[in-house]
Amino acid sequence: MRTLIFVTAALALVACGDGGLPADPLTGDVTGTFEGQPFTPTHGYAIAMEQPANGGVMVIRLGDAPIGCGTNFNQPPRPAVYGLIYPTKEQTGDRGSTWISLLGIGESGLQLRGSSGTLVITTLDEDVVAGTVDFDQKDDGQNTLEGSFEVRRCPGTTPLAL
Repeated sequence: MRTLIFVTAALALVACGDGGLPADPLTGDVTGTFEGQPFTPTHGYAIAMEQPANGGVMVIRLGDAPIGCGTNFNQPPRPAVYGLIYPTKEQTGDRGSTWISLLGIGESGLQLRGSSGTLVITTLDEDVVAGTVDFDQKDDGQNTLEGSFEVRRCPGTTPLAL
């Protein structure tokens, strides 16, 4: 019985993101580079913002660390690289010029890089947001985010633009 409890607890920890809350896996082929170093987002979600920021009404967060609807970006997120996409409207189609940021958190602290990129939303319903993103901050390959993604759409709102 003690072994069963330990195994169950270990599996619960592995399956959780920040704060012990479940992480939301990302599907798709989105990849990126941050300061010239490659990264591959494995988790992500979309959530409406309480106050629109960066021209967006929701934020799509993609990360190479476990994140999910319960991730509290008021607390320092785990060391990782996060892609932050700010659609200007909650509707499918070519969103055109969209603000996209890359947030790198590591030993040297927090670094934020951003500018406009291209976003096409192919699916948008109460449970899912899917699309393609194409971002190259200075057309030099140092800070990029590109490919397709499908993430969970979280209920509620977030107070933060990050």
